[in-house]
Amino acid sequence: MGRLTDRLKSTNLVRKFVHFIVGLCTYPGIAIINKLRIRGTENIRKLPKSNVLFVCNHQTYFLDVITLFHIFSAIKWGKKDKLGIPYYFLTLIPG
Repeated sequence: MGRLTDRLKSTNLVRKFVHFIVGLCTYPGIAIINKLRIRGTENIRKLPKSNVLFVCNHQTYFLDVITLFHIFSAIKWGKKDKLGIPYYFLTLIPG
């Protein structure tokens, strides 16, 4: 059973499916209910490829990581300072 779970963890499709489900479930709370405002996304593209640390100015454990996931995904799909319609979840589809 251990080998099967290790294989599932390393499968890219499973990882993308988990990102899709988590993103789809949390998008309404972040973008609609909390009305997330994003500024300075142009600075993220200027960051080095490694050794970058993001620090939050308050104590939460879950929402910060999920919000950064949304922001980085939106930036990867070309959004600037907004999440917009979350079509960036379509990375589940291979291409």
